[in-house]
Order: sequence, then structure tokens, then C-alpha cells
Amino acid sequence: MTPTESEEKIRMSANDRRRLVRSRVIKDVFLTFRPGFNVIGRLKDISLGGVGFEYTTIDKRDVVDRVEIDIFSQKKDFHLQRLLCKIVYDNKASDYPTFNGIETRRCGLKFEQLSQKQIESLKNAMNLCTQPAFQDGQTSNKNTVPK
Repeated sequence: MTPTESEEKIRMSANDRRRLVRSRVIKDVFLTFRPGFNVIGRLKDISLGGVGFEYTTIDKRDVVDRVEIDIFSQKKDFHLQRLLCKIVYDNKASDYPTFNGIETRRCGLKFEQLSQKQIESLKNAMNLCTQPAFQDGQTSNKNTVPK
């Protein structure tokens, strides 16, 4: 099962603790933090276990351990609401310039306490907005809900 270049799955580093394969997100899918909607970013990858996204910020935001998020795409016509997540990392993206206090950051979130309805909605959204992990219709068996 060799992935094609366009279907390349996210490569994980040796110290990465993810149990689920993350799929690359096709353009125009966004994420925002509730309740203030003060962080909005573009999804980079997603699995049933969590998401990775990039956002641009001017101000330092409060450091929190958990957030509630919405994931949405006007183009793909879906809106997942109130997904509880633990912030795994939130780092400055070194491959983007910083100027006048504006910086691009990368953030990884782990889903927590998803309802069955949220899991089904997440699966549907993933089918709409991700590239397949492998060619020839084969899929990974790692996209199961973590316990």
C-alpha cells in the first residue's frame, strides 16, 4: 500500500503519540474557538482523534488546557458545533515571518467526550473534506474512535 503523492498521509515523528492516522484536509475548512470566536484558523489535518490547524494572531491569548470548537466549511456545506478538545500543542510556526507582533501559529487538538452524533457528523465531514489515505480504495483501519 504505497500512497500516491497527492494522497500522502501525514508522516508522524518517532515521538508522536497519535494512535490514529491524520488525513490532509482539502482547502476551505476552518475551525474557531468558542465562546468568543477569537481564534479562527484553517484545518491542516484531521482524524477521529483530533485536528491540526494554523491560525494568525496579533495578541497573545490566554493559556487554557481545554477548548470548545466549531469546525465548518461554507464550500462543503457543513458545520460541526461544540466539540470539546484538549490543547496538545500551540507553537509559533517557524516557516512564516513574524512582523509587528503578528505571527502564525500551529495548534494540535485532541477530541474529548464526543457524543455518538458528533462522531457520526465528524466522519461525514471527514469524507467531504479529506484526501484518501491510500490509493486503490484501501483505507486505514486506524480511524476508529479512541477509548
